[in-house]
Amino acid sequence: MSYMSAKRIKKTTLSAPCASAVDMPKKTTANNTFERFAHTALTHGTGILTLLVSVCFFTATYDSAQVKLTLLHMGGVLLLALWAALNIARKTNPFTRERLLFLLPVFAYLGWNTLAFLFFPYK
Repeated sequence: MSYMSAKRIKKTTLSAPCASAVDMPKKTTANNTFERFAHTALTHGTGILTLLVSVCFFTATYDSAQVKLTLLHMGGVLLLALWAALNIARKTNPFTRERLLFLLPVFAYLGWNTLAFLFFPYK
């Protein structure tokens, strides 16, 4: 691309009438506020949960496994519920055919754990 064509493209794109994000009024609805909160809580909560699980240790009993498992399960359930609420608020379906390649290992793992639990001999 030559200099003249780049200059012409820049001139035509800048002179085209379009509304920018600055010109448009921002609508802050309760749904939009919740979506921003949930997205921020999910991104920060995942990091905080990872940090807490890796550094927690209860010195009174020297039982770090139970504390870590409790934090992992409760934090995971909380993050999963927040993710589900965010998808409901956005009215999106996370289980589409395009995402099947990424979701298939998760479903296989959940199915394996369900079968192992149902047929576990030490009930």
